[in-house]
Amino acid sequence: ESIEPNEDATVWTLKVRDGITFHDGTPLDADAVLRNLKNRQEAFVTSLSLKPVTSMEAVDDSTVE
Repeated sequence: ESIEPNEDATVWTLKVRDGITFHDGTPLDADAVLRNLKNRQEAFVTSLSLKPVTSMEAVDDSTVE
């Protein structure tokens, strides 16, 4: 739904739109986004773009920071 930085761009808040599901009906929620980001952080090809990220957490069902 949205991606917004805080004032000094040290925290980014990702809001997932309600009601989105994967092809098998599994909800696309904050936990799914977080798992994907962590997997990308470990992958060689995309690890450089996420290297500066020091922490990630699912704040609630639809928010990742």
